[in-house]
Amino acid sequence: MTTITKGQALCMFYLESYTEENVMKLTETLEEMGNLEICYLDDPTEPVLAHKLVIKHRPFRYHTYIDKIDTSATDNESSTTQSPYLTNVAQLIQFLNIVYLAHNPDNNEVYEYKDVTMKQVLNTVWNYCDLFDKKTLYSFGKWCSDQKLDFLLASTKRKSLGNDESIRARPLYVMKAEYLDDIATKLVQYLPQYQNYIRALKDDGYTLIGYIRKSPGPESTETRVNLLRSMCKSLEGRSLVDFVFASYSCRASDPIEERDTKPNEAMKQLNVSGHTQDMIELISKKTNVCLVALDHAGFSTNCADIQRFLCSHPQIKKIIIDLLPYTNETIIYDRRHLLDDPKNLKVFDCRRASYQRSK
Repeated sequence: MTTITKGQALCMFYLESYTEENVMKLTETLEEMGNLEICYLDDPTEPVLAHKLVIKHRPFRYHTYIDKIDTSATDNESSTTQSPYLTNVAQLIQFLNIVYLAHNPDNNEVYEYKDVTMKQVLNTVWNYCDLFDKKTLYSFGKWCSDQKLDFLLASTKRKSLGNDESIRARPLYVMKAEYLDDIATKLVQYLPQYQNYIRALKDDGYTLIGYIRKSPGPESTETRVNLLRSMCKSLEGRSLVDFVFASYSCRASDPIEERDTKPNEAMKQLNVSGHTQDMIELISKKTNVCLVALDHAGFSTNCADIQRFLCSHPQIKKIIIDLLPYTNETIIYDRRHLLDDPKNLKVFDCRRASYQRSK
């Protein structure tokens, strides 16, 4: 996703050249409008104006731009403000993939090109989370490698420090300091905004139905039950679902309508509303349904069957894929979008290994 500032968006919207003078002038114009704000729907290069209350209550539809935060005005001894703290690994990965780029984003307003050491990256991490407070530089570097962070695509090179000393550094495009707090704040606010979106759906009459499943495997019944219980808690806690239905053992490619046609005694150990057939029966009694699953494979990888299932159950208006523990995001699919073009269903055809859905 292209990173664009609020000032750049204003100049785009009013078809003005991007200069500091124009940004100041257009910012004043926007402020005089009172309740309007510059934002975007899907493409940040296509800014629109919307009422601030609409943006507040529909943050998953209307996205705001990053803005400068004056870091020079604070001093460490007297400032009572603190940088927003990232609370989990998914937020940190997203933060690092936005702040450190291996390729030129063609935006000199936001990014600057410079050599960066792994120690400098870690110093930035220490400013925004405590996940690596007790870790060594080596362990942090290994973690970055394991996570396949984007900035590692830039090759390291030796940088001379003089006196025959040198360090390893990567030439990177680094987000300027005045934008870091705003980026971190947006990442931290994602879950609360998502849950506000869920509450708004319920206010609009939607029934939120969570669906979990486990593929056939060698694990014990106890282990399988515990994993499914953990998935259930994740859907209830993060996505605030009204019901959770589970398939104790089915493949991701199995037709949804054919799952759980035979009773399984182990289902009695799960604190769920029923199995797949029970879910289908409930859906038939509702008007507006939003299904929520933990990653695409947690629902189905059979694109043709998903299309048949949606056509057979017009009550299903939305499908949400919860990827919060891994990428700090959810993906919301509208029924019309998935059915208008079969190619849109291809995203469910996951050939890579699925996420650990018990998170």
